[in-house]
Amino acid sequence: MSASGKGRAGGEVCPMDKRKWIVVAALLLLASRGDANERDLRAAREAKAWSLISQARQSQSDSRMLDYLRRFVALYPRGRHLSDAQYAMAETHSQAGRRDEALPYYEQLIARKDPSYLNDAWLRVGEIHYNSGEIAKARRAWKNLDNFFGKSLLTAEALYGMALCELRDRRFREGEKILQRIAGQYPSYRDLPKMRELWGVIRFNAKDYRGAVSMLAGIETPVAAFYRGMSHFQQQKYQAAAQAFQTLEGLRVNSYQELGAYLKAECFRMAQNDALAAAGYGEFISHFPDSRLKPYAVIQQARSFNQLGRSDEAEQSLRLLREGNPSRDVRAEALHLEVEMAAQQGEHRKAQELVQRTLSASGDKVERYANTYVLLGYYLLKVGKLADATSVLMELVRKVPGHKLGIAAYILAGQASYQREDWHAAISAFETALLKYEYGPLSDVAMTMMLASYFNAKNYQELVTHANRVLGVVSSEYSAQAIQWQSQSHLLIAEAYYALKQYPEASSFYERAMREPSLAAQAQLALAWSRYREGRYVEALRLARQVQSRPDSGRDLQAGALFLTACSRFNLKDYDSAISAFQGFRRQYPEDLRVAETWLHEGSAQRERGRRADALQCWGRLTALYPALPLAQKAQLEIGRLHFQARRYAAAAAAAEEFLTRWPQAPLAVEAQWLLAQSRYNAGHDAQAIQAFADFLARFPRESRRDNAVQQLMQARYRQAAHAQDPRLLAEFVKVYPKSPLASEAQYQIGQIAFKGQDWVSAIAALRKLLLDYPGSSQAPMALIGVAHAQERLRKFDAAIAEYRSLMELFPEHALALDAAMRAGALCFSAEKYQEAARSFRFVTERQAPADIRANAAYNLAVAYKKQRSYSEALEAYDRFMAAFPEDSRAADALLETASLHRLMERNDLAMAAYERLLKRKNLAPQLGMEAHAQIGELFRAAGDKDKAVESYQRLLTLGPANHNVRLVGLAQLAALYEEREQWVEALKVYDEIRHSRGQREWVRSATKRAQEIREYLEAQKGSAKLQAKRREGRRVAGGRVGL
Repeated sequence: MSASGKGRAGGEVCPMDKRKWIVVAALLLLASRGDANERDLRAAREAKAWSLISQARQSQSDSRMLDYLRRFVALYPRGRHLSDAQYAMAETHSQAGRRDEALPYYEQLIARKDPSYLNDAWLRVGEIHYNSGEIAKARRAWKNLDNFFGKSLLTAEALYGMALCELRDRRFREGEKILQRIAGQYPSYRDLPKMRELWGVIRFNAKDYRGAVSMLAGIETPVAAFYRGMSHFQQQKYQAAAQAFQTLEGLRVNSYQELGAYLKAECFRMAQNDALAAAGYGEFISHFPDSRLKPYAVIQQARSFNQLGRSDEAEQSLRLLREGNPSRDVRAEALHLEVEMAAQQGEHRKAQELVQRTLSASGDKVERYANTYVLLGYYLLKVGKLADATSVLMELVRKVPGHKLGIAAYILAGQASYQREDWHAAISAFETALLKYEYGPLSDVAMTMMLASYFNAKNYQELVTHANRVLGVVSSEYSAQAIQWQSQSHLLIAEAYYALKQYPEASSFYERAMREPSLAAQAQLALAWSRYREGRYVEALRLARQVQSRPDSGRDLQAGALFLTACSRFNLKDYDSAISAFQGFRRQYPEDLRVAETWLHEGSAQRERGRRADALQCWGRLTALYPALPLAQKAQLEIGRLHFQARRYAAAAAAAEEFLTRWPQAPLAVEAQWLLAQSRYNAGHDAQAIQAFADFLARFPRESRRDNAVQQLMQARYRQAAHAQDPRLLAEFVKVYPKSPLASEAQYQIGQIAFKGQDWVSAIAALRKLLLDYPGSSQAPMALIGVAHAQERLRKFDAAIAEYRSLMELFPEHALALDAAMRAGALCFSAEKYQEAARSFRFVTERQAPADIRANAAYNLAVAYKKQRSYSEALEAYDRFMAAFPEDSRAADALLETASLHRLMERNDLAMAAYERLLKRKNLAPQLGMEAHAQIGELFRAAGDKDKAVESYQRLLTLGPANHNVRLVGLAQLAALYEEREQWVEALKVYDEIRHSRGQREWVRSATKRAQEIREYLEAQKGSAKLQAKRREGRRVAGGRVGL
């Protein structure tokens, strides 16, 4: 990681820039002459000088810039722009690569703690230490930036640097965690090429090659291309790896091109494509002639040439390598290849070279001994000493290579090796006899015996390769020789192709072999079988019938033709005819070795016809009659497989166990063990399945299904532990398979078991272990919420809230994050932490959540705002709730709360409007209607509009339930208003309504008492009225009397 920054353009300073610097110099000079009383003037000069410096920085040389910056700092050591100047000097040194000179300035800025440059300084200090190899210091610098400056882009860069440090220290897990943190806190950073490149390199070093490829895909930088190629290479995806290394060639010159070019060739070699490998190594040698890898590339190119049959080029490459005085290791490797080439080509070339050297040493005296060698060889042959005769004649060949009896010597040597079954020596001798000497009658013998040696050695590919090569050399003369030897050779070539499963080529040579009458019937039946293997069953049937009708077909050929007929019928899906033919074969040829095979194939035909019982009977007869034959083992396996396919797993397991008991060391024991394990697993017998898979792995550690067995053993152990709900078994599973995809689920189950058992402490410990060991698993969110629930059960509510918060932050898009937010909100609300509760509920409202959850969160958010006296936010929250969920039953409550908030904020007109909106709602609950009327009445009463207040309170008389507190309070207010108006009758009616409401006893008693008081008052008023009337009447009479 290198320091960032733009480069400075070079060139001459323009005249205007020079004038600027004259002004700068003048200002600096004036500053040096000022006194303490000129503070304002000095500050102005500093500002002016710094302004000119800032304007002209891009056009000045580093030396001049640094000179003026140093003078500026010296003149203004406590000036406002001191930090600016020091940072400019640090950046100038850093951009010029002078990290050691830049470092003190950055450290001074850190010591001064100037907030303008503190975070940049920490970042630069970390970069300088990292580029200097001081990883620990770099990590500390970046960690300081992370700890003290919160979330910012510079913090993201610091975290990136810390991840680089973890890579350098090979702490790949810690590096991965840091990158995950960056991706979580700074989503825009996740897809940055440098971020993905570093992530890919860390995953590669952690041997997560698939993850590395995924992360590095699409990034066309040298580092990304190289590690993408290495990741493919480690996964044996050589074509993809070669493509990645090829990408390096198209990028700018980089340090990875040399190694990438070599590895590209290695990819072709590992893919066994010798032509591309030779070309790849050639390109490497051409492009990087001075590379330390060149000698190895030359050796590998020579090996590829040799595999391609270009031995001359291989030898030339090795010769040039030797002339270059290579190291001992390279010489040893080259020598190994030469030995390999000699072994592939036979030893006759070396023998010829030895003979040539011997002849050179002997001069012209060798020829005089030729007749002596021939005479000695003749007598040895007559007495039957083949080995001695061969030795003598071979000595002649060595002394006189061109002697005409050399071919006989080589044929005799080959025959001696043939009898010893030393096939390699026999092949070498016969091939030399064939190719070294002029073609003659003995050449046909050499050809046939050479092919027979190849065939007996089971070197079928070499047989056909050498046969075609030799035929290409001698074909012009070969056709003129004896047809019998030709046909025998063709038959051997055909048999080799047949063994190689190259059936069309085999058929071609079988047809040639049929030209010899003595081989015609045998070759025709072999041709029929070859056509059968090609899938040409109709033609195979035709040829088989021809063999059966030939008068020269012996009993063995007749039996073979009938057996082929049955097999062809089977493959043509004429199963009934095939069954009849197999049964007929057993009747006609009861002693034939293929009788056992007819039981096997008939069982297969019966199975295809759906006659499972008959199939089992056929296979059972085979195992009973021929237990020593490998076919009996196949039949036993077929019995087990048939039971397995029918889902009779117990019977399948029994068949497999019987196989392993009878033939424990047989090659097919691996299939029986696999069948046993699969049967136990599918039957749900986990303990037995575990044992069976463990036995499979112990007995067959290199079997191709090993990985599958490991996987199924793991699954069986998991299923056993999960079904048993045994924490001990689950913990053992996690211990044995810590990297299994099921390990996190097993660890989660441990926590769940403890949770269900109300062992909250153990549940927390188990679930936290999951979070520690498998932080990225799908169970991580469930573990977090499980820990939180357990903390709640322990009544550690703050801890529970912290866990819920963690889930919300780490997995904000997970469905459980919504549950976590709701629970955190509820706990905070209960603890009267209304602000935190509101934050949790708002988390839910800002996400895609089910309607009921989002409605609950929206309503709770409004309530939380109200509780924390954030009335404006509460009103907005209620409005959003009512707009989003108008049909929710709480919408009416929200209106009521809205009106209440308006009243608290003394906005009675808005409160009145809210109550009226509430009353207009359809299907309004009576209780809410009473509340609205009562509150409207209260608003009118408080405003002095008693008539409307009375009107509102009167509506309570018709609403129920009669004993509802809101109704009774409103009626009490109504009665009071009637009393104020001295409408005693109406007041008494209201009090009587309260008396008969069956409401709270105290309220009923109060209403009864007040009604009684009013009645007494009214009675008293009536008595007083009568007395006054009498008095008025008396005064009137008395006055009359007086008048009278």
